[in-house]
Amino acid sequence: RVMHIDKCGLQNDRMTEILNFSQDYFRESGLPVFNLRTHQGDLRFLVLRKSFAHNNYMVNVVTFKSYQKELTEYTSQLKSRFSDIVSIINTVNPRLAQIAFGEEEYLLSGTSTLTEILGGFQFSISANSFFQTNPLQAENLYKTVVDYCDTGNEVIWDLYSGTGTIAMFLSSAADKVVGFELIDSAVEDARRNSGINNIKNCEYVAGDLRTNLTSRYDKPEVIVCDPPRAGMHEDVVAAILMKRPAKIIYVSCNPATMARDIKPMLSFYKIAEVQPVDMFPHTWHIETVVRLEPK
Repeated sequence: RVMHIDKCGLQNDRMTEILNFSQDYFRESGLPVFNLRTHQGDLRFLVLRKSFAHNNYMVNVVTFKSYQKELTEYTSQLKSRFSDIVSIINTVNPRLAQIAFGEEEYLLSGTSTLTEILGGFQFSISANSFFQTNPLQAENLYKTVVDYCDTGNEVIWDLYSGTGTIAMFLSSAADKVVGFELIDSAVEDARRNSGINNIKNCEYVAGDLRTNLTSRYDKPEVIVCDPPRAGMHEDVVAAILMKRPAKIIYVSCNPATMARDIKPMLSFYKIAEVQPVDMFPHTWHIETVVRLEPK
């Protein structure tokens, strides 16, 4: 099932134009839509991203298999109609899970990344890397995290570090920031972003957090966690408690999973402060920053 949207009040008119053109094009193209029950078909998601800093766009078509040839005409028409689209990507997700991420990424036109600016830092964002959907408010979110961490720390760990946004904001608060992230392309973005901004005290570790956290012998003063909506695996929570940092900063877009993850921490920590941040206007969703300190 595809829900038709003529206009989204949270997006600007240009994104609506790109969306409506794409819906019309694929409806008329006859290209098969992926069916969750039969697992037949190929078209899965259309992901649109905007750079607020440069007012340009990325279009990412997520398909069940490589669709470079089939998307040739779509790419050509997009380029001729929308001069401010600077990146067109085909991401391949061959798994049955209905998620807008993939294992393979093919550049159909333009650049492979968008460029955004937050807090004076420049970020290069690839199609499958997480980046806050509301960059203007994200700056307030990250400043809150920095305030909670305070300065003068030797080592800060940034879990689920994505493209390195929080790590880079924290770079002035510690001698060293170590970011942990599962998605390889996000880690590549983070390393590139640190280089672009001439930040030399951020390290990024790719791979499963459960393994990487327990295999390290250094002890952070602060651990910052910014997991996806599903929250953290219980093994990650256990690994954090093994390190017993002086502060834990939990950033969450899902208060329910955040409460679940924090509950076992309350044997050793207390909630010192909570700050909601309205990242998702006109919805009931809320981002929350929680500071925990030892009892």
